[in-house]
Amino acid sequence: MPAEQAVALFKSIYAVTLGIDTVSGILIGIGFLALALALSTRDGYNKIAALLAAVAAVAWIVLTIVSGWNYSRIVPNAVLVAWFFILGVKLIKSE
Repeated sequence: MPAEQAVALFKSIYAVTLGIDTVSGILIGIGFLALALALSTRDGYNKIAALLAAVAAVAWIVLTIVSGWNYSRIVPNAVLVAWFFILGVKLIKSE
């Protein structure tokens, strides 16, 4: 394969990967935001942690739109993982 064809092929693969990652990242961020805002209004859940997760979800959406790559979402991802850990511990203790 000539170098020009290989470059064109890799550019198209990169564009498709970036498009899929951007669309899925926005949808995942919207889902996290909806879940966090819904749980922040309920009694029995940690409201501060839920609102912090909502801020992390907004950061997730903004970083997805700005950069498009997973590596820029490390901090919001860590906040959301910690929040899911808190929710899981609460569910285990309630049983």
